This record gives sequence, structure tokens and C-alpha cells, in this order.
Amino acid sequence: MQPRPRPRPPLPSATDAPDWVRETVRVTRDEIRRFVATAVGFMLRPARFGAAWAAGEGDALNPLGFVATALAITGAVAAVLDPGDDGGRLALLVGHAILPYAYYAALGALCHPVLRAFGSTRPLRASVAVGLYAGGGPGLLLLLVSAACQVLRAHLFGLHDGPILRGAPLWGEIAFGVLVGGATLWFFVALVGGQRGVHSIGRGRARLAVLFAVVASGIALAVAHHYVPFSMGAPHFALSFYKHLPVPDVWF
Repeated sequence: MQPRPRPRPPLPSATDAPDWVRETVRVTRDEIRRFVATAVGFMLRPARFGAAWAAGEGDALNPLGFVATALAITGAVAAVLDPGDDGGRLALLVGHAILPYAYYAALGALCHPVLRAFGSTRPLRASVAVGLYAGGGPGLLLLLVSAACQVLRAHLFGLHDGPILRGAPLWGEIAFGVLVGGATLWFFVALVGGQRGVHSIGRGRARLAVLFAVVASGIALAVAHHYVPFSMGAPHFALSFYKHLPVPDVWF
């Protein structure tokens, strides 16, 4: 007895087609949800987040995927605040959007030798990942706060290229210092907590690692600013010279 042939699936009608619009909306909604969950988780409990991520637990976005979403937000804000339609302007906006996250990743990398000296066995990529998570969460908040301060500063006191807290009246310097300083403090507290969680070390040792990264990057950026004037696009510490004395300063 011959087996019955299996029935063929019905052919799609001429009006059927993959609903790519609904699929795109669903994927975008899921990515936004995961981005917000990752950012909030790192910003509120960085040590717990870092320990869970290092153990492979949780549903956090990949560090590069997380930063890519933050980079898109930063680029969109930069384009709105400083529109331009020429190719050179576009390249400048892209550079300003990328440089802050390169700085955050560099901070994570500069923490690594100190963390290893304190006994951590995690690889370099783990320290860089903490820098990226810190950049895409509290770092993104810092960028948005700083951009708002830059716009207010330009509107109230005119354009200024250099340290963000100089050149304005005293009350303006205090107001901008509180806003930018608070966001900066949050960033570094989260960076310390993230490294502490990932590398399973004490808070004091994590602070020393971050302090080393800030000092090392500040010296390097001071030299870079001296020979090649440029804008980082994010608040950062660099040594400035006042009356031939090196003084820590905040640049944008």
C-alpha cells in the first residue's frame, strides 16, 4: 500500500506579505525597553549590575549595542542643537558624537592595570565594558546635561570655546558647576561601582583605579589640547596652566 502524499501548504495569496512594519515596531520596542532597563540598572546599582553581568546573568544589552543606542541619541541631539547640511559639518557632528564614548572606553581601559595590580583576573575587555556601560548610562545623562548647559551659556553669555566653567559671571559658573558637577559625580560613582562589581574588589581599590584613569587621561588630554585645539564633546578633566602652575580644569 502506497503512503498518501502529504498535502502541500496553501500558496500565499497575492495580498499576503511579511508584515515588516509590525516586526520593526516590535524589535524597536524591545530594544528600547532593554536599553532603558540596562541604563537604569547600571545607574542605580552599578556594583550589583557589574557582578551580574560578569556572571552572565540578567538581560543587559551587549556593551557595544548599548553604546550604539546611546550614540544614536547623542547624534540626534547634536544634530538638533547644531544643524548643518554640508559634509564637513556632518563629519564634525559624527566626531563629537563618537569622541565622548571613546573617552569613556579609555577610562575603563586605564583602570585595568591598577585593577590587575590589586589581584583581579578579569580580562581587559571587562574593564572596557564597564567604561562603555558607564558611558551609555550616566555618561549619556552627563552629555545631555552638558549640552543643555552649553546652549544656555551661549544664549546668555555668548559662545565660548574652552573650559566650560570659565568666562561666565560667578552665578552662572556656580549654576553650571552644580548641574555638570552633579552629573559628573554620578558618572564616576557609577564607574567605581561597576568596576567594583565586575572585578570583585573593595570600593577603595576601585576608587584608586578610577582616580589613576582620570589623572592619566587628564595629563594626556592636556598635552592634546595644547598642541591640537579640539572639542571632546563631553566634560572631562585636563590640566590647565595658570601662571605656569598646573591646575585641574574641566573642559568640554
